[in-house]
This record gives sequence, C-alpha cells and structure tokens, in this order.
Amino acid sequence: MDMKSILSLKLPISSNKIMHTWVILFSLYGSLMVVSASMNSTTTLESLVSVIIRQMAFLALGTLFMIKVSQWMNYELLKKYIFIISIVMIGALILPLMYAEVGGARAWIRLPAGFTIQPSEFAKILIILLFAMYGGDVNKTKTPFYKIIGWPILFTLIYVGIVLFLQRDLGSAVIMLVLGWMSMMLLSGPWMKWVKFWMFILTLMGIGGVLFLLTPQGVAFLSRLPIPSYQVNRFIDMLNPVERRYDSSYQLFNSLIAFSKGELWGIGLGQSVQKLGYLPVATSDYILAVIVEETGIIGFGVVLMSYVSLCIMLMGHALSVQQEKFKIIIFGNMMFLMLHFILNVGGVSATIPLTGIPLLMVSAGGSSQLAIMVMFGLSQNAIHRDKSERIRINYENNIRKPSILKTTNSLLSDHSS
Repeated sequence: MDMKSILSLKLPISSNKIMHTWVILFSLYGSLMVVSASMNSTTTLESLVSVIIRQMAFLALGTLFMIKVSQWMNYELLKKYIFIISIVMIGALILPLMYAEVGGARAWIRLPAGFTIQPSEFAKILIILLFAMYGGDVNKTKTPFYKIIGWPILFTLIYVGIVLFLQRDLGSAVIMLVLGWMSMMLLSGPWMKWVKFWMFILTLMGIGGVLFLLTPQGVAFLSRLPIPSYQVNRFIDMLNPVERRYDSSYQLFNSLIAFSKGELWGIGLGQSVQKLGYLPVATSDYILAVIVEETGIIGFGVVLMSYVSLCIMLMGHALSVQQEKFKIIIFGNMMFLMLHFILNVGGVSATIPLTGIPLLMVSAGGSSQLAIMVMFGLSQNAIHRDKSERIRINYENNIRKPSILKTTNSLLSDHSS
C-alpha cells in the first residue's frame, strides 16, 4: 500500500456517493442542533467552543473511519481473526463495570479529558459481521448447522447478557438481539426454512409479549419481577407521563411540552426553553425534543426524511447485491438505523418506554457517531466489492465467448474439409 492510497479520501469507484454525502450533511445538521441544545443559562463562550470542537472532531474522525473502512476492508482477513475479536469484545463490554453508573446504567469506559467510549455500540456492528462471516456464502449443504450459526448465536447471547444484566442497558441489549435475529433470518440453506419458520413464530410471540407489557396489566406484571425499579418506572411513565411529572417522568413530561410548543416552524433556532434545565440530557436522549421545539415539524421532517431516504438506499443495495455476506452487512446497517430511530423517537414521545438510545448522527456522543460511520463504510465497501465482482465475471464471460466461437468455427471447418 503506497502513501497515495493511505492519504486518499476518495470512496471506491462503485460506492454510493449520494448516500455518503447525505450521511455527512445530516451529521452536520445534527452537530448544529447539539450546539443549539448546549446553549443555556450556564453556557460560556469557552464551553460552547468546546462543544463545537468536540462535535467537529467526532464528525471528522467518523468521516475518516467511514472512508478508510470503505477502501481497506478485507473480509478474508476479518474472517480469519473474527473469533479473537469477538473474545476481546467480551472484555471490552466488561470494562465499563469498573466505572460509576450513569442514569442507572454502567455502559461507558471513562477516558481523560472527559471522553468516554461505549463498547456496546461497536458490539452491535460485530454481531452483524459475525453472522456475515460465519453464515454468508458458505456451502450449507456440506457445513453442519451448528458450525454456521453456532458461534454467532453464542457471542450474541453473551453480549446481550452482559449489556442487559451487568451494564443494565436495556435499549442496547434489545438492538443487539434484534440485529442478531434479523441477520440470521437472512441466511439461506436447506435447513433454514425450518429455522425461519420457528423464528417467525417466536417473533410473533415476542411482538405480542411487548404489546402486553405496554398495557397496565403488563406493567403490573413487570413490577412483580426482580428488575430495577427505574426500568419499571419507564413503563409506568410511558402510560401516564403527567402523574409523576415532578419525579421519574420529569424529562419525559417536559419533552412532550417541547413537542407541543414547536408547531410547524418552531420557536427559533437556539430559543428552546425546555433545554434550560427542564431537559438535563437535552443534547443526547432528548435532542429530538429540542429540534421540534426550535424548528417545528419542518425540523422533524428533515430528520425523518433523512432516515427514510438512507434506509431506502440501503434496502435497494441489500436487494441488489448477490453475495450473502454483503446482504447481511447492508441490511444490518439499515436495521441499525431503523432500530435507533424507532427506540429514540418512541421513547421521547411516550409511545414506548424510554431506553436511552441515541438518535444516530444527531445526538451528542462519539461512540454512536463513530459506530454508524463505520457501518456505512462497511456498506460502501460491500456495494463496491459486489459491483466489482459482477463486472469481473461479466468481463471474463465476454472474453470466453469469442474463443468459444472461434473453436466452434474451427471444428466445423475441419469437419467440412
């Protein structure tokens, strides 16, 4: 690898340039809203400049990661070392337990200068890659079932268990479980039709169970289980955000006020009232409430349109690529986006219980920004490699055709003589 390729910031030739540009522009929009949400009565010029530098640094680093992953990703090398990487990830997920909890969860590794790393964001990517590497493009008629999905399932369950029971991060655990579930659903093979049938049945049962938990009877059932009270309170507050508006549903209640004040155009950029102490985590969990209050339905429309457009582009590529591992990676990227959007928007609007999941490319947070950029880099690499492979195959077929025709003509000539 020469110095020119190392310094190059160009995407691979066959990648989706529109999607790449959209991700960067949407992330800039998110950074603008984080800066706006950071402006309150205690803000100083120094602290505001610090927020701006921090956001631009994460955006620049994330963009660099996205480009370099799209250029350099080597799936053959990854498949060789993914087992070791998966073991290391277990240790990374345990490290946050050494630090103090935040909001009831212990999901962050604390670094100097106030920086943090949330390993679970990168574990989500690894789960997708595990199913892609072990199950994608494998001869499923000769390879035993357990060798194909055994390790991916085991590592997924270990990650989910650590995040759910030790870190106490319900939202990340749910996303990990769904990403693993959907990745396995994309695998093919003679035995997969029965696996998919039972997975479909279990999915319906799971959806039914979730809907039950969102009812008063379901919340009463949860309250009798040995789970932390703050998690039960999130279900209670979702059903009635007003009742405990000065206690556990304080932020949720004020989030709904912000939504009601925004109307069509909002009250103006930087003019949010709810961020002035009523939403203590306005730049992360409740960033959408500030967006709607300041920019109204129009601002929310920008967020919604961006997510929908990116998901549509990813779905189009997932349906068009031919290699199974690339389908899993690109579809996993789409699910990564969709799940975060649903859980964040549903939580801050009291449609579902709050999970503390960030709004990707909008909420403040370096780990989530870097993770989604890496995921888009993987998708761009998959798109490029699939197109390149198809071009190579077509080229080889076209090269062979004239030679086949020439051989046939020669044989016919010899036969006639």
